[in-house]
Amino acid sequence: MGEVVSAGKLKTPAIIRSHGGRARAIEAEEVHIDIAFLAAASSDEWGNAKGTGGKNNFGSIGFGIGDSILLL
Repeated sequence: MGEVVSAGKLKTPAIIRSHGGRARAIEAEEVHIDIAFLAAASSDEWGNAKGTGGKNNFGSIGFGIGDSILLL
């Protein structure tokens, strides 16, 4: 993705937001989410992502909540 952006191959400019800025933009409906990829250290037996219990625990995955809720 970085190579595509750097090469100027996007039809419209890319907007990069901080975690907090992205959550605010989602809540204000300034962002339309087409697809969201949420990374997690592990999951339960049903595939629900979580940030603890795996080899590389990282804690809360709260920043992905806004993306995942709007896709439901």
